[in-house]
Amino acid sequence: MIRLTIYALLPVLAALVPSIAATGADLDPTVPTAALGSDYFATLAGTHFNFGGGIGNVNLIGLPVGPFNTDTIIQRKADATLGGSAIPIQMVALSLKSTAPVNVGGSFFDVFMTLDPANLANDTGTMSITGDTTSGGSFSSALNIFFQAHFQPVSTGSAFDVFNQANVTSSGNSWTPIPGSAFVIVNGADDGTVFDQHANKHSGLICTAPTGACEVDFFAPNVTRTSSTGNFSLVETAATEPVPEPSSLLLLGSAIIALIWRQSRRT
Repeated sequence: MIRLTIYALLPVLAALVPSIAATGADLDPTVPTAALGSDYFATLAGTHFNFGGGIGNVNLIGLPVGPFNTDTIIQRKADATLGGSAIPIQMVALSLKSTAPVNVGGSFFDVFMTLDPANLANDTGTMSITGDTTSGGSFSSALNIFFQAHFQPVSTGSAFDVFNQANVTSSGNSWTPIPGSAFVIVNGADDGTVFDQHANKHSGLICTAPTGACEVDFFAPNVTRTSSTGNFSLVETAATEPVPEPSSLLLLGSAIIALIWRQSRRT
């Protein structure tokens, strides 16, 4: 059981550790803009993936790795001009589990899905955002997900892994510049640092009303991404209380890494 917990934690730890070189400072906006940052999601019932062959369709639900009940993290890698060109996005954490044991060749397995560690740099795509800085609007996206599905026997059988890819798209999902009371909130300054990238609620955003050159935060309450082999339904309202500052999250990540090392020494 410890091994499976570690397996699920690795992607989110990678997302919480800062890169060596932070991005440059943000430019003041000259047009309505949604600030770059990260979206923290909890997966909803109805999510599934069809493995084909002797496995078939597997229903999935989130296996939270944090912060709070979130199991999926997607980063928006650049400020987005509303109604302008698409921006790059990247999935940096994924942790799902089958809703029930899956019958494979007469043996039952629990399925744990995370990002494929050999393809972390390839979980990328694009997003286009439209609307206004007061009420929000809609967005569309396309994203490649390279994942590893670990099949753990419930009683009999041998564990095995399946590596696969899904090209998922979404269209017409809504966004808002103001989070609801239950949203996961990760605070950070709009300053071009790694904390800016991890944040979804920024301090220091520029607004030069009435010219309309405002920069706002981006929150997506409900997202469904579909592919030819399945769909991933996400909700961003997964918190029960405010999330610590990114610096506190980094300290937590270091503590978890130390715990994993100690547990691995015992097994």
